[in-house]
Amino acid sequence: MEETGVIFGAWNGRSKGMPQVQLPIFPEGVTSITPDLAFQRREGKVCYFNGHLPVFMHEEADLPTF
Repeated sequence: MEETGVIFGAWNGRSKGMPQVQLPIFPEGVTSITPDLAFQRREGKVCYFNGHLPVFMHEEADLPTF
């Protein structure tokens, strides 16, 4: 069988298992924007989450950064 060049799993190239998808698990108290993106306002800051990972944060009043 010919290799397709697509590798799932470990980066070492030996694993050919099923691909894993990150579930949209958000921290408590966030507001969902899409199934994968949410935000939270706390202590004057806004933090955006992709799943459970924070990806961007800015001061609530700092609209140019947004």
